[in-house]
Amino acid sequence: MTYEVINEELNIEACRAADLTPEQVEMFTHSVGRDSIDTLTLFVTEDNAIVLNKDHKQYEVIKEIVEGYLQLSKSDREAMVIPDSCLWMIMVLEKAIERRARA
Repeated sequence: MTYEVINEELNIEACRAADLTPEQVEMFTHSVGRDSIDTLTLFVTEDNAIVLNKDHKQYEVIKEIVEGYLQLSKSDREAMVIPDSCLWMIMVLEKAIERRARA
């Protein structure tokens, strides 16, 4: 599946929930224990692109957070105090950073 590239340098893409296959929707909702795709903020593709949900009500804020976070050094990321509301998103970003480093 092809997504809209929103930051080529940081390998960030975006899509709308309607762009996802039914299988993807099922996988994402099941993996986070939710009944709806509406709260999906982001996911990582097999080729390590970070894909943001353009339908999320906080899309622009999430985009800024992701772009900023990906530009931080490891020591700066480790020094951050992450609010509980962002823990899942930051965990996904950290996994993406690790996968990218190994690729």
